[in-house]
Amino acid sequence: MGDVIISHIIHRNFFNSKSYDTKNNDKSTNESIVDNVDNDENHASNLMNWIIPSTSVNQRMRRIEEILDSIPYFFSSMLDDNNLQRRLLVQLGDCLLISCPKLNEEINPESNWYLVVLEANGTVEKVRVAYRDKTFKIWNDKNTTIHQYIEMRSLKTIERPWSIIPEQLTKKMPNILHHAYPINDAIFPLGKFLQKTLNIDQKRWIPVIEMSVSNCSINELKCLIIEARKRRRFGSIRIWRLWGICHYSPESVSLVLEDITYGSLADFIRTSPRPQDQQCKFAMQIVDGLRNLEKYGFIHSRLSIDVCLLTYNYNVKIAIYGLTPGELYPTYVDLDDIDQCRWLPPECLPNSDITPIPYNTSGMIYTYGIILWSMFHGGALPFEDEPAENIRSRRYRIQNPLYIEPELVPNEIRNVILSCCSEDIAIRGRLKSIKIYLRNYSPSAT
Repeated sequence: MGDVIISHIIHRNFFNSKSYDTKNNDKSTNESIVDNVDNDENHASNLMNWIIPSTSVNQRMRRIEEILDSIPYFFSSMLDDNNLQRRLLVQLGDCLLISCPKLNEEINPESNWYLVVLEANGTVEKVRVAYRDKTFKIWNDKNTTIHQYIEMRSLKTIERPWSIIPEQLTKKMPNILHHAYPINDAIFPLGKFLQKTLNIDQKRWIPVIEMSVSNCSINELKCLIIEARKRRRFGSIRIWRLWGICHYSPESVSLVLEDITYGSLADFIRTSPRPQDQQCKFAMQIVDGLRNLEKYGFIHSRLSIDVCLLTYNYNVKIAIYGLTPGELYPTYVDLDDIDQCRWLPPECLPNSDITPIPYNTSGMIYTYGIILWSMFHGGALPFEDEPAENIRSRRYRIQNPLYIEPELVPNEIRNVILSCCSEDIAIRGRLKSIKIYLRNYSPSAT
């Protein structure tokens, strides 16, 4: 119903409904933090339970994910920046397995992976890999499995790191620039950031960001490590993902995350006016990231423009880790934090007569609309000059929606903002339909 409504509403530019429809609320929430340490042998099954919905329709997908999880040289889309591939492939015959870039012209339901190989003259060959007969085979040779191909050519597989020792983390390389748009440390109270170099071995390295976890008990660190292990391959190219965990001591642990090339999207937007086509690209990438989270029932309880980061080729990644003290990712909404309340929908705010509705997927859609409003208004804070009581007031927020400057916001983006920020939850639609609408509006913004 939501998809039909949002499509109808967007195309007719009609957003005047003033009623709530709580029946359509998405009830999914983040899984709770476990209190016992998982055994290593249970890791694969625990991971599969997290990332693959348990339905018969997805049995093939589940089998694929189980195989991929057993391949130590599978990097998923962690190497979509080609510079990273070249830093890992340094000797003749080096190889690794990656997911195909998600470009419309390259998507093939039977061949979604490349075996990337460094060839004789320094060129990089991408050999298509397909899932056939319950295993991975070379695309143009149905009888050769990927393992047979590697053995036949005497290739050397480069394994993806996870358990990282302190000696592997060294200072940032001089050719890796400092963030031009600094990330606000206050947004990430779990720990402190440092740009570092992750040395895979003596010849191979990649830039990373180390988050040194602070103010956690040993038990909290154990829970954090369990959660991190489950998310070893969680996310997409639009999510700021984990490379691994570094143990300095039982009381000292760091998260090792993907490098962020430029820094804060909010700071980038606020520095100077940006072209509308670039902002539309950001809009598409953010909804793509949120759609990925939605697929796995992950509710981003600290969603705002401040968790959107700018990386290689001016692409956006959404931060989900380190946003609350003592836990890997946020598991609750803090109504005492006025800066968080700015981004929350009215139904989630306190009211003397009505219990606040839990923040859910519909709430994330509302927040996405506010992020778009902020982005197209120079990174402005929503309700910036309002007193705290107004920002937290459900009635005030309903009666005083944010004004959209027509000179700054294209009509198509305005439609999305109005739909997402509607008081009527049904009108907000779904992230999938918003993503399709934006892709049709701006096909190049992917």
